[in-house]
Amino acid sequence: MVETTFPEWINSLIFVLGVFVVALVSLGLIITGRSYFKNHKVGIVLSGLVVSWFVIILVLISNGIFHVEDGQRSPILLIALISPIAGSYIIYRSSKTVQQFIFSIPLHWLTVIHVARIGGILFLYLMVLGILPAVFALPAGVGDFTAGILAIPASYMLWKMKKHARKMAAVATIFGIGDLVVAISIGNISSAGSSISNTLLVLIPTFLVPLFLIAHMFTIVRLQKNKL
Repeated sequence: MVETTFPEWINSLIFVLGVFVVALVSLGLIITGRSYFKNHKVGIVLSGLVVSWFVIILVLISNGIFHVEDGQRSPILLIALISPIAGSYIIYRSSKTVQQFIFSIPLHWLTVIHVARIGGILFLYLMVLGILPAVFALPAGVGDFTAGILAIPASYMLWKMKKHARKMAAVATIFGIGDLVVAISIGNISSAGSSISNTLLVLIPTFLVPLFLIAHMFTIVRLQKNKL
């Protein structure tokens, strides 16, 4: 008989993964502010925004804001996904200081956070349990895992300034964006949306996915300017 009860340990794992990514991003922003940008206040402010965003999403989840019944669609999930990306772009475009700060971040830091997407293999496990539909879990799980694996050589080559580092970063970025777009699209039209929204997995589309897309967005900006 196929198990359909959502494993509680996965909720705990997603929470730990979220905290790890927040800590990694926050540390990177603070170090950039102090060591590369020579203005620690900017790094601290941006780090505070990321932490605040994470906490707000957790509060919304705990209050059932993202909860939907089977077969229903919630515009709140889409709003939570798009808002931080749009907000980040607006802040970037409207502030020369933020633009200079973004170009001070070591590019391999913007890439290495995607290694966390290896955890997307959990989608395949939940598919086996019958909790997530295969139409979503297969492309999302395999895509995330592959994006996470690609991030390893990409970030290493950028760190070591290897000959084809820029091309590798471009490949990892394009694939990573494509994977997220496919997962978002299928998740929106399949039953995966309601399954995810009723667990801590909702932290993925409301925080982790937009954070990864923001990192991809600034990576593209850097690559277009040929700034490694």
